[in-house]
Amino acid sequence: MENVALEKYIDVEAALGRLAGNRKLLDTLLKKFANESFLEQMKNEVEAKDFAAAAKTAHTIKGVASNLSMTGLHGLIVELEQQLKNNSCDEGTFNNTVAVYTETVAAISQST
Repeated sequence: MENVALEKYIDVEAALGRLAGNRKLLDTLLKKFANESFLEQMKNEVEAKDFAAAAKTAHTIKGVASNLSMTGLHGLIVELEQQLKNNSCDEGTFNNTVAVYTETVAAISQST
């Protein structure tokens, strides 16, 4: 795994700490996240103004981001989830979250 690009989005040392230093497992979990359709699902739910469903998807993303030490994504998704729970979605927050999610997946794809 090339850590330089990945470390911009993931605290690799913290993630490895959660996984007893198992880099192969970290790579596997990161690849699995990168291949999930959470982002498309959340986009569709927000577009349909189904904020309750979008909040659940955001909560799932938040959990994965926390467990895999995706610090940038985690910070944004926490804010977005709260908005969605309040039946709203700030366009700027949503767009920033989508951008960081996309960049995180790209870094994973290039590094694993």
